[in-house]
Amino acid sequence: MQQAKLVFSIHGYWHAGSGSGEGANLDALVVKTQAGLPYLPGKSVKGLLREAMQTAEELGSTVTKGTTVKLFGTTTGTSSEAEISRFDTEPGTLFFTNAVVEGMETWAGDNGGHLAELFKPIASTRIGSDGLACDETLRRIEVAIPLTLVAVVETNETGPSWLKALQAAAPLVRGIGSGRNRGFGRCILEVIQ
Repeated sequence: MQQAKLVFSIHGYWHAGSGSGEGANLDALVVKTQAGLPYLPGKSVKGLLREAMQTAEELGSTVTKGTTVKLFGTTTGTSSEAEISRFDTEPGTLFFTNAVVEGMETWAGDNGGHLAELFKPIASTRIGSDGLACDETLRRIEVAIPLTLVAVVETNETGPSWLKALQAAAPLVRGIGSGRNRGFGRCILEVIQ
């Protein structure tokens, strides 16, 4: 099995949601490892790279047509397409791990009291056309500080074509987590063998 490292150098606050909140204090918490460190789930890593690969393929760059489906598999489509169940999909040849902070599990165990320094609450509200805050739109979310996360991608593919395709798509991943299209989670992704 061949593998490569995916290195996400995050340059701003980021939020990979856990789906839970903290009552009246925070509306959305960051997903954390058992040691309390933030991470990016493998499913999200795969989704970011799939989107980048599809864009590279559509731009006609060094990624050939059909590469996205070959490496990432088929999807269930959208509601505008014919109804497809998950049993009608084909798997891809790539497998992704969670993107984690390397080497900090021991630090987190030894410095549990300092884990709070890795997170910060951010508040936001929607402003109406009159220039005033809209009622009931104040949200407070937890964000993680800029870090470097590392994931591993594995494949049964032979030859370097899968790696070259990932390296071509990597620069198109410009942000991670929720709010990435509004400035959160700006990053640079490197694919290293």
